Amino acid sequence: MKKLNIRLLRLIKNSRGQVISTVGIVALAIIVYVSMSMMSDNLYDSIYQYYDITNFGDVLIEVTKIPRAGVEKLHNIEGVKMVQGRISSDVPLRVEDPEERVRVRIVSLPNEEDIINNIYTIDGSGPQGKGKSVAVLQQFAGGRDIKLGDRIVAYIGGRDYTLDVGGIVGSPEYIYLMENEEALLPAPESFGVVYVTEDFAQSVLDYQGSYNELMIKIDGRYFERLDSIIETLEEELDKYGVKRSIKREDQLSHSLMMQEVDQLKTMSRAITSIFLLVTMVIISIMLSRLVRNDRISIGVMKAIGYSNGEVLSHYIKFALFIGLVGSIIGILVSLPVSIGLTKLFIVFMNIPMLKTKVYYRYIVQAILLISFFSCLSG
Repeated sequence: MKKLNIRLLRLIKNSRGQVISTVGIVALAIIVYVSMSMMSDNLYDSIYQYYDITNFGDVLIEVTKIPRAGVEKLHNIEGVKMVQGRISSDVPLRVEDPEERVRVRIVSLPNEEDIINNIYTIDGSGPQGKGKSVAVLQQFAGGRDIKLGDRIVAYIGGRDYTLDVGGIVGSPEYIYLMENEEALLPAPESFGVVYVTEDFAQSVLDYQGSYNELMIKIDGRYFERLDSIIETLEEELDKYGVKRSIKREDQLSHSLMMQEVDQLKTMSRAITSIFLLVTMVIISIMLSRLVRNDRISIGVMKAIGYSNGEVLSHYIKFALFIGLVGSIIGILVSLPVSIGLTKLFIVFMNIPMLKTKVYYRYIVQAILLISFFSCLSG
C-alpha cells in the first residue's frame, strides 16, 4: 500500500491544475454551507438575545379602551405572568413639504421598572418629563435625518405638539419597520415610531387612566395552552371592545425576521447542493480519464498481487484528497466570513447587538458531506 500511496502523490502532482480548480469548488461549497448556516444561527441568537433584554411580549391585544383596574384583573388568569397597558395611536407628522405624507405611531411607555416590549437606547435617553422629550425609533431617525436635540411637530387630536428628540432607540417590535400588513416595503422616511411618557399619551390622546393595547407575558410552563389562554383573555376583555390578538409568532416584524433567517438557511443548502453536484461531475470525469489512461498500470497492479479493493481505494483516495483539502480550506475561510456576514446583516436588519458563536456541528456535517460525495463520485 505504501507504493500505491507514493503513486497517488504522483497522480496528484501530475494533475495539479485540475486538482487545484476542483479543490477551489469544494472550498466554495464549504464556505457557502458553513458560513451561511452559522450566520443564520447567529442572527437567530442575536434576535432572541435582543428579545430577552427588551422583554419582548408573547401576546399583544388591541382594545377600544380599558381602565387600569381592568388590566389588573387579568393577572388572575392562569398562565398570565405579566400584563401591562399602553396607548398607541397613528398621527400625522408636520414636515416641510405639505404634499408629503408622513405618519408616526405615538407609543407610550408604562410607568414601571420591568417594561414589556421595552425600548433599547442607542443614543440619548428615553422619553422624560411631561412629553416634551421623546424617543424616536432608529430607522425613522435615519430615514428623516433626525438627530438628538431636533424638534418634530406631531398633529394630535386637532393640535400641533412640538416634541424634543431626547433619544434614538431600537424596539423588538420594529426591527423590521412596517406600518402594517398591507405595506409592500419598509419606508422609514414616511413612517416611524415615537415613544412618549404614559402621562403625555393619556392626556393628549384622551385616555386618562386607560389604555388601548395590552402587552402580555405568558408563564413558560403554560405555552402549550397559549391559544386557550388567549381565548380566556378575549372573553374577559370582550366588554372593552377587543379588536384583535397578536401572538409573537404572528407579529409582523418577528414573522418577517424569521422568514429572512429561514430563507438564508434554505439558500445555503440549495447553493451547496449545486456546488457538490458540480464537484461530483468534475471528479468523476477526472477519475474516468485517469483510469482509462491507467489500464496498463492497473493490469500490472493486479498481476503483482493487488486486490480489486486496494486498486479501488487507490483511486477513491484521489477523490477523498480533493474533498478533504477543499474542506480544510473552506472551513478556515468560512469562520471569519460567517462573522463578517452576520455583522453586515445585523446592521441591515437594525439589530443593535451581535451574538456570534462557532457551531461545530456544521463543520462536522460539511466534512462528512464532502467525504461522502467525494467517495461516491470516486
